[in-house]
Amino acid sequence: MAQNDVQRLFNLTFSDLISFAKSFVVVLTRDLTDLSIFGLTAANITNLSGLISDFEVMRTDIEYEGDVMVKTEAKDVIAEQVREQIRFMSVRAESCFGSNSVNYDLFRFNDINQLSDPDLLTALQRITRTSNQYIAQLGAYGVTAALITELEELATAFSASMIAQEQSMDARRIATNERTTSANEIYTLVSSYSNYGKKCYDKTNPAKYNDYIIYTAASPGSLTAPEN
Repeated sequence: MAQNDVQRLFNLTFSDLISFAKSFVVVLTRDLTDLSIFGLTAANITNLSGLISDFEVMRTDIEYEGDVMVKTEAKDVIAEQVREQIRFMSVRAESCFGSNSVNYDLFRFNDINQLSDPDLLTALQRITRTSNQYIAQLGAYGVTAALITELEELATAFSASMIAQEQSMDARRIATNERTTSANEIYTLVSSYSNYGKKCYDKTNPAKYNDYIIYTAASPGSLTAPEN
């Protein structure tokens, strides 16, 4: 979890919170006359309903996770193309210079399967520049100016795919924080209003009192208490 991620104020899933809050609005509307002694108004209930509606139209984390998966898959496809091109260049350089030559060592053909994406991009860029430097010698082994251009374009595409993946991950994190902030606001109001109801109906109306309990063992209209 990132250092600045918003923390939940409640020990519930988003779905459970919203389900309870929607039922809770009905309860508040029913008991508005009694609860008005605490300053609760119809406008307060309308505001809570609006917050719930706004939350429900927000994209879920599953949807953002799908975006990340799509971007990651696209990046991985290009990454494999990069590895393939580096392997081809390794064969060309070895055929041209020999695997034990100084010129071959200049390419630094590392274990590309072990490289991170940024390091893989750096390797492709380095190998492309070195290939261009020795294009005269490598020409007999299939290295042309057109191939160099293709490698440069592949590096650009790979870099763009990495950025797209990172942006989708950032968008997911930002959206999660926004949804958590919104849910915290809903929970804060629900928690405050539930105290009104418990104060109002404590020892006078057990049935209504139970409607204002957020965490219970098994109370109709209320949430199941977390085991922890």
